[in-house]
Amino acid sequence: MSDGYSVFLTVMPKYPVWRLFIDQITSTARLADFFRERSGRIRRFRLLLLSYHTHVVFLCRLTLTLLRGFVALHRRHFVQRTVWVKARTETWWTNVVCRNWSEHFSSQHTRFRDPVSVSKRVAVCLWRLVGNSEFRTVSRLFGIGRSTACTIKNQVCRAIVRQLLKLYVRLPSGNRLASVIVKFQQQQGFLQVGGAIDGTHIAMKCPSDYSDKCCNRNHFHSVILQAVVDSFRYFTDISVGWPGRVHDARVLCNSKLYQKAERFRTCFADGQPVNINGVMVSVLVIGDPAYPLLP
Repeated sequence: MSDGYSVFLTVMPKYPVWRLFIDQITSTARLADFFRERSGRIRRFRLLLLSYHTHVVFLCRLTLTLLRGFVALHRRHFVQRTVWVKARTETWWTNVVCRNWSEHFSSQHTRFRDPVSVSKRVAVCLWRLVGNSEFRTVSRLFGIGRSTACTIKNQVCRAIVRQLLKLYVRLPSGNRLASVIVKFQQQQGFLQVGGAIDGTHIAMKCPSDYSDKCCNRNHFHSVILQAVVDSFRYFTDISVGWPGRVHDARVLCNSKLYQKAERFRTCFADGQPVNINGVMVSVLVIGDPAYPLLP
């Protein structure tokens, strides 16, 4: 046995294949340990980079903040924030609605219930007119009955037409008329013009009995609104109610504006005639060819 073992030891060095095989196994194990250790180092390196990245970003932001503060101090003022809310005027709601309209829209207190406030009445009417919402929706939004919403809308509209229309929709006079004439001349090149007239069609649901009279040239049922606008784009005169089939000239001839012009020979009482190429021209109202050419 000892002789065979000694012979094996003496024979092994003569065959290098065994040594290569053993070396290969040893090198493979070492290589696996190397990559295992290397992957651990890579993971630790990544974690270190992430921590460094967080700290670097924080330091950069802190540096920028400090630099901005130093620049503001150097300029002797601090950085002001931008405007969050645009300031808007409440003159119309405070002066016109709450003060001037109270006498026309307010109701009396009774033993049964308190009346709807003036601001709420105006809000109900405006909501109905602007959005054309159903009275069911208006009643739910404002906490009132449907019949109450309808009554309030009609009352406010009648009060506006009866009391406020003549205060805000009127022909210009005095200095206002002079500024309108000057602006018409500067913008459009027309002399002695105090307003421009035209008509528009307001769509409506027409009853079956008046379907032919209310059908306009555009083949839908409407009511005609005739309006005069000055150079500042303000309405100065309106006439509404004629069916859509009626011609614009007929609407003009039956309006109060035409009657005033026929009576005083001019639409503007304060307008002074001006000599243009040897002709005395009063203050005019211009329109499209649908309207007659009147002196």
